[in-house]
Amino acid sequence: MDLTGSCIKEYRFYGLDNEANINPVYMFSWSGETPEDLRANSGFIQEMGRKPGVITYISFVTPHPGSGIENEAGLHVLTRDYSRYTHKQPVAVPRSLGDNGLRLMVNEYHRIAETTGTEDLNPRIDSGYLRKIGMRGEKAA
Repeated sequence: MDLTGSCIKEYRFYGLDNEANINPVYMFSWSGETPEDLRANSGFIQEMGRKPGVITYISFVTPHPGSGIENEAGLHVLTRDYSRYTHKQPVAVPRSLGDNGLRLMVNEYHRIAETTGTEDLNPRIDSGYLRKIGMRGEKAA
């Protein structure tokens, strides 16, 4: 595990052992993220999010103009409709997630919200919007 992951786990145990509330914000869709990374991160988020005192927030990396990430070669921007740039809807997908990257991200997002009981904070992504930005085929889980 990398240093960041180790620090998060150490803080988690310290904080939860002392009855602190923890409200982490996790970001999906970083350039270079692989399907394996996404699944591993999702598992960690679900594990942590099921603990008492933890309120989980999930966001999507959003390539705002001028942020420096809007032109990353490894990030495929799905829409330039800036009204969607809320961090609660996918507007870009890492090319490293492959052809089904959008579906993988959305399915993991929905799974985390359901398993952590945070659907009110991490609402389902509208299927009409998902079709508009290119997610085809079977419904998102």
